[in-house]
Amino acid sequence: MDYTKKKKKNKSQPIVGSSTSSAGLLKAAPKKAHIHIYRLMPDTSLEEVMNHIKPQAPEATVQKLNSRHPENYSSFQVTVDYENRESVMDPGIWPAGTRLNRFFHLRQNIKPST
Repeated sequence: MDYTKKKKKNKSQPIVGSSTSSAGLLKAAPKKAHIHIYRLMPDTSLEEVMNHIKPQAPEATVQKLNSRHPENYSSFQVTVDYENRESVMDPGIWPAGTRLNRFFHLRQNIKPST
């Protein structure tokens, strides 16, 4: 049997622009962080979550999600500027028992049209 390690493919790193010239018409979009907040009381409203986050991230947007068990808890997706993600994910600002995690967007496989 051959127990050699499989070689990992070298994943190329993207090139990141660095020009500070404002003469161009192109501008970079700000980097965002998406956070999944769940295990809040079932009657928690979108406005309550928004008001709770505003001191840490005034630019935040909140979307209520369909929970697996809506009778037990509610879930939200919060989108903030990337530099504010740590302050929003601070466990000290959330009620005991609330859960937070990075929100993962699954990529959909797009089949080429023939």
